[in-house]
Amino acid sequence: IVDTITDSVIVIDEHGIIQLVNPAVTQLFGYRREELIGHSINMLMPSPEHDRHDGYLRRYCATGEPHIIGEGREVVALRKDGRRLPIYLAVGELGHDGPHRFVGIIHDLSPRRQAEERLILLSSAVEQAPAGILITSLKGEIEYLNAGFTRLTGYTAEEVIGRNLFAANSVLPAIAGNASLCWRLLSVREWCGELADRRKTGEAYWASVTFSLIQDKQGVAMRLLGRFQDITQQKRDQEALAESEERFSEVARMVGEW
Repeated sequence: IVDTITDSVIVIDEHGIIQLVNPAVTQLFGYRREELIGHSINMLMPSPEHDRHDGYLRRYCATGEPHIIGEGREVVALRKDGRRLPIYLAVGELGHDGPHRFVGIIHDLSPRRQAEERLILLSSAVEQAPAGILITSLKGEIEYLNAGFTRLTGYTAEEVIGRNLFAANSVLPAIAGNASLCWRLLSVREWCGELADRRKTGEAYWASVTFSLIQDKQGVAMRLLGRFQDITQQKRDQEALAESEERFSEVARMVGEW
């Protein structure tokens, strides 16, 4: 069992000398079994734990006062190549008769740490994105909005989380009552368009909007994702250009007639 489990198992004596390791230990730390057996467990610890561990063991063997023995916690370990590893370490004593022996069960936390770092990075990117981002349930209940959406509409997260995007009191009046958009998205997967709407202050604005589905690994729809880009100035520029072209055409017509 010890040889086949994916977690690392190390047994040490009362002096901290490694007595047994399973194959997972060699894979995790990069040492061969022969490089570990008979050597101090300190070789797998960075400072300052490297310098304190022997004292912990001596105190426990003399007084029974534990440091981490009998419990588990997150600590940092040291690979052969010098790289530090976040691990979850649980330590227990093997029996109570005769010389002390201790077993450590080690779970590598690196994949979880990497996933957490990616999540933090993605969260920061979404939160700091210049475009407005909105996430709702498939029924339209608002679950998340970023600072960009607040800048666009004037509504804060506290004001809109839990409200329905398609309800009569929607923060986007232009799509209020348009719950059928959800069902269209289930078939077309994405909808793009332009919305003329009003901010919380009543000021009119234009937004380029894309609604798409958030799906799980099996392709099952889970959430709606809305992306909003303020195009008010572009619309004003287009209107101004259209007015200029209309005036130019009128002047040209008048000159032609003259």
